[in-house]
Parts: sequence; C-alpha cells; structure tokens
Amino acid sequence: MSLRLLPGDAAPGLKLARVFNRADFGPVVFDRPSILVLWNAGCAGCLPAIGKLAEFAGPRGVPVYGVAVLVRDVEATAAAAAQGSDAAVLALEERPDDTSGLSRGAVTREWLEASGRDGVPSTYVIDGDGVLAWIGDPEDAKAVVASVLDGTWNVQAARAAWLDAIGDDGLRRRLLREATDAMVAGRLDDAAGYIAELEGIAPEVSGDEQFACLKLDVLSRMNDRQAEAEAHYLNAARRFRGDAAVQTKLALNALHAMPGNMAVARVAHEGLAEVVNAEDWAGRPLEMRFAAAVLLLDAATRLGREAEAGAASEQAERLLLSPELSERTRRWGRSEIDRLRQDVPQSRAGAQ
Repeated sequence: MSLRLLPGDAAPGLKLARVFNRADFGPVVFDRPSILVLWNAGCAGCLPAIGKLAEFAGPRGVPVYGVAVLVRDVEATAAAAAQGSDAAVLALEERPDDTSGLSRGAVTREWLEASGRDGVPSTYVIDGDGVLAWIGDPEDAKAVVASVLDGTWNVQAARAAWLDAIGDDGLRRRLLREATDAMVAGRLDDAAGYIAELEGIAPEVSGDEQFACLKLDVLSRMNDRQAEAEAHYLNAARRFRGDAAVQTKLALNALHAMPGNMAVARVAHEGLAEVVNAEDWAGRPLEMRFAAAVLLLDAATRLGREAEAGAASEQAERLLLSPELSERTRRWGRSEIDRLRQDVPQSRAGAQ
C-alpha cells in the first residue's frame, strides 16, 4: 500500500463492503474515464454533488462511484444512500475488522488520506488507462473530465500543482495515523517503521506532543527496544517540561513499562513535581491533576523519597474525594495509592 497518492499514479482498487443501489455489482475496473467521489452521511452536500456529477458524466459514458468513507453507522449511511441519485453507484468502503474499534476503511486510507485530503466530499478523476488524473472538489471536476475525454489534460501539471498544494502535511498526518493503527492492532514493528519514516521526512516532528507520546507507547511495548524507549522518554520529558498533559501521559506509560528503571523514575519525579506543585491548574481536568499526583507518588516511592511520597499521597487523597472524578479513575487511584503504600519499604531498599 502506497502512503501517498498523486495525479499520475495508478489508481488504487476500490475495495467495497456493500453496494447500496445495485442488486448485482461486480468489482470496479478503471478501464475507461471514471469519477470517484468520497462521502458520508454527515455531509449534507455530498450526495447532491454526486448526483449532479452523474447527470453530467453519464451521457458522456463516464461512470460515477460514490463511496461512503469514515462510516460508524452503516444503516444510517444506507438510509442516506437511498435518497441519493441512481445515476451513480453508491457504495460503502471495505471496513476494518470490527474488533479494532476503527472506522477508517480501505478507501479512506488508500484514497482520502493518501491523497492528503482532509474531508469529504473528495473527488478523483481517473483516465482510461487507470491513472489518477486529478484530485479536488466536485464542482471543479466537470472541466477536468472534459479535458480527459478530449485528450488535452496535463496530468504532470496536475501532479505538480497538487504536490504544491498539500506539501508534506498530508503525509505526516498519514504516517501518524498508520503508526497509531498499527500499534492498536499489535503490529509493533510496522508502527516503529512508520515512526522512523516520519522522523526521516520531518525531523521537527520530535517537537509534537502527540508524536512524542505515540513513539514512547510503541517502543516501550517492544522487548528488544527498551533502551530506545528509555532514551526517548528522558529526552521527551525534558523537552516538554512544564506541560502537565504531556508529562502525565509520558510518565504513565514510562513508569508502567519500565518499573525497575531508576533513571526513568528520577526524570518522571522531576517533571511531575514541577507540574503537580504548579499553582495554575485552571482549565485543566481534575482527573489529569489527580493522575499526575498519583504518578508523582509512584516515582517518589521508587526513589525512596519518603517525605515527598507522603506529600504526594496526601494530595492524591484530597483529590480522590472530589465528586468530579469518574468512578473508573477513582478505582484506579485508590488501587495505586494502596499498592504504593505497601511498596515503600521495598522501594527504599531498591533506591539505596
């Protein structure tokens, strides 16, 4: 699967789970000029736009495929399609395994995201040789189709223009999503590969907090990359000093994944103490503040710092009484506080 789709590239296949308005419909073959429009039921203007394109393209022998993407409610999408034009083929993209919890199917990934598009409707004109000729909005497609049909379309100019329009932002977003999906699916080697590719094309991504947390999550799950996970955590924790959200997310992962690592515990303690003791928590969720206090207690306990562990424990206990905490967070916090109190003597010995 290519991570980037541009004019001039071979059009990917259309992987469909269901065709809404055709009783018997076989695989799509791009052996003549065609139009693909991506839509979903939440887009009020998508189906009317598909209908108008189909009215224009049909008499010219150009089929129009309207494929629903990013679908969570299939039946709502089917109901919307029933109100659409029969002049276009209206279908549902092939969807991932339901156990993944993801709604990004094959067409979303191979067309929408690979082309750098941010949303729907998104339109693609394919020439008679199965080559992607153009990407854009439905209202601009008619002139392109006319040029493709009369042989005057300049696909290389379209490619250069699209590259200039999207830059590398689309590819960066795509790699982040692919790495996240691979991690969720347990394909850690693939996730690490996407992360390395992203760092190669955009070294500045190390300053992105989402990337920093994702990279730690992936590396810390891989038994043969624990040294890299440690190094990344130490660098990221220092890079994002004073950021309560990032410090909490990073420490939660690092302390869990590397329980015996005193370097990790020291850096976690340093970063968490700074944000937990900050006076300004306005606008931040209480659950984050509570989690940071519990994690600070964890780091101080591992380091054998009894006074600081005691202070963190008192703060966590106070926050535990707040009705704003969810029951799930309350149970997690209570369990962690009780566990850490039992671990104090052992952790003190280990720190020495």
